[in-house]
Amino acid sequence: MRELWLKIVYAGGTNVLASVMSFVSLILTAHYLGASGRGEITAITTWVQLFGTIGGLSLGSVILHRATTKRGTAWFGQTVGSLLLLTVLISLLSWVISLALAWKPGGSLFTGISPLVLLMGFSYLPFVLWDQYGATLLMVTDRIALYNRARILGVVIGFILLVSLLLLHMGVLGAVVAIVGGQIVTSLAGLRYLIRDTDERIQPDKSTIKEMLRNGSRLHIATIGGFVFQYTDVLVISHYRDNATTGIYSLAMTLVGVLLLVPQAAMQALSGKIAAVGPDEAWPFQRRIGILMMLAMCGVVALAALLSPVLIPLVVGSKFHGSIHVFRLLLFTVPGMAFSTLMISQSVSRGWFWQSSAITLFAAGLNFALNIALVPRYGMYGSIWATILSYYIGAVPYHICVFWWANRNWSRQKNLSPRIAFGSEAPVKRP
Repeated sequence: MRELWLKIVYAGGTNVLASVMSFVSLILTAHYLGASGRGEITAITTWVQLFGTIGGLSLGSVILHRATTKRGTAWFGQTVGSLLLLTVLISLLSWVISLALAWKPGGSLFTGISPLVLLMGFSYLPFVLWDQYGATLLMVTDRIALYNRARILGVVIGFILLVSLLLLHMGVLGAVVAIVGGQIVTSLAGLRYLIRDTDERIQPDKSTIKEMLRNGSRLHIATIGGFVFQYTDVLVISHYRDNATTGIYSLAMTLVGVLLLVPQAAMQALSGKIAAVGPDEAWPFQRRIGILMMLAMCGVVALAALLSPVLIPLVVGSKFHGSIHVFRLLLFTVPGMAFSTLMISQSVSRGWFWQSSAITLFAAGLNFALNIALVPRYGMYGSIWATILSYYIGAVPYHICVFWWANRNWSRQKNLSPRIAFGSEAPVKRP
């Protein structure tokens, strides 16, 4: 347990460092480019993430299930080789589709994004795809420290590029170039670690590709739904409102993401544990970490609500004063997001792909419908309530059920009473 906590602390420290650098970058771009420039950056990065999420085919999540079911066999080399081939093919197809959407009759779909920014943004799509795969491969093979090193390296280089290009007055294009550079460094550094630290031959395998695509197709609805759920608000606000409004809202969403860094670090560390021993054996560790994490997150939310009226204007300036109220309202989603983040690995490792897809699709559909209905009339505040309602109606109840089932299943396997199982790590037999 102590080793697991150390991994969480290490991963959490990396997330915090990356977040601090990202937040400083946000401050610089906010001051140099204003809310409109921030809105254009948000728009292009969101589009690239959308293509990366759809094109990724949920294979990053499938890796966790594959590592769990294939442990003890030689699966790693064929998995890496197959994913590299799929990254190339998916990138080429995505570029063709994006070009068609940019120059379609009747006008470009990428409204408000300049052509150079659009081309530069989509140039790093292959590295966005590989980051999904490479990060998970490093986590499930208990190489999370290597992933953290690659991420820190990419963040630092990206920040240096950002400062340099802003000083050269390259504007939004310079900021996007910095994002692209940092992502490339992170992805290639992680790939170098994967190739260097394995004795298996790395090559594509037809049966491996078929298996991953089959499992990915079952989970991909959930992944797309999750992206729609997360980014619908930004895209809808960008469509109905101006770039300044999008920038104000995206700042608040970025701050919410900062609060989820530690739960994400815990999920990364737990993925390695689950891949090594299976979801049932890892459950007592995950349960205890989850309970302590949720208690801590409640305190973090209260502190963030108290300090945000002072810190937001102080850090990013009075132009983003409107982000304060948005951020405080979005804080209602943080406990649910943190809990769902911690429970995703249990669901995926057990192969519950269809269940995850159904509930995520429901939540995403509800969120989209509420955004379309509320944003034209109430602006970004309509999007806030759409997010809160859809999250607690859809995603959170499902993950509560996952928690209950995992705890009950583990207690039955260890011949424990549910009451003892809930509060103890060690298997205590019934008399």
